[in-house]
Amino acid sequence: MAEERPFWVAVGLWGLKTRAVAWAFVVLSILVATGSIIYWSWLGAIMYLAAVWYFLAIRWVDENSAW
Repeated sequence: MAEERPFWVAVGLWGLKTRAVAWAFVVLSILVATGSIIYWSWLGAIMYLAAVWYFLAIRWVDENSAW
């Protein structure tokens, strides 16, 4: 039986129905962070934290629940 998702996983994947969409957000976060660092400032590096959050949420769902 699938476990109930912890709050941080539920918030991280809110509105994302499939694993593919969640991975797209990981890639998008990395691209935005990198582009922001190159063209704007280091503040965009915060988006790397979003990518890590998405990745950890995806991993939690893969190991403990189902899509």
